[in-house]
Amino acid sequence: MFKNQKNKIKLSKQKLALIIIGPLATLAIILVILDIYNRQLETEREEIIEEEVVREEEIAREEEIAEEEIMVPDADTELTEEEKEVVAVPERSASSNPASETMSQSRSFNFNLENDNLINTSESGKEINVYQYDNLSLSFTAIDKDYDISISEYFNDPIIIEEGETVRRRFQAVNVGSFPYYCESCGGVDSQASGVINVFERD
Repeated sequence: MFKNQKNKIKLSKQKLALIIIGPLATLAIILVILDIYNRQLETEREEIIEEEVVREEEIAREEEIAEEEIMVPDADTELTEEEKEVVAVPERSASSNPASETMSQSRSFNFNLENDNLINTSESGKEINVYQYDNLSLSFTAIDKDYDISISEYFNDPIIIEEGETVRRRFQAVNVGSFPYYCESCGGVDSQASGVINVFERD
């Protein structure tokens, strides 16, 4: 009789243990699943934030490029010294034609200066062909020493590029014609470090 009672008590304890342990195990499994789910959510959130940061940087860069679209200022516009460094006002500028300006394009040309030679890295050749009222951006990189580039149609003084430096100048091709650009210290117009800007009238 006592043995049966002991067995019953033992079975009751086992059932009680199962009743207690069962929900705890289930709860533990649920917590593990929730933790995995939260980790996935956190990873997705981080990826979304990273994508947003990259997109914001792209938008900022696009806005920066848009701000670099430089037009020739009016004759009565007062320029700061910093603006004078990057904005070219042609000495012999013609009156702007609004109809032509609406068709103007932005053109960029990049040059390397090395061994007293000028190399166009953005388009083949040293002859730049553009239309009147196009906005030009010329970048010069001095590879092995200091150089000086003269574009007398648009700048009074030579553009000085120190070794390892890149200098950019922007201006509008106002006048129709052919205008030389060259490195004075490399031998001038007849040197290898020279070229010509041809500005054609739009049809």
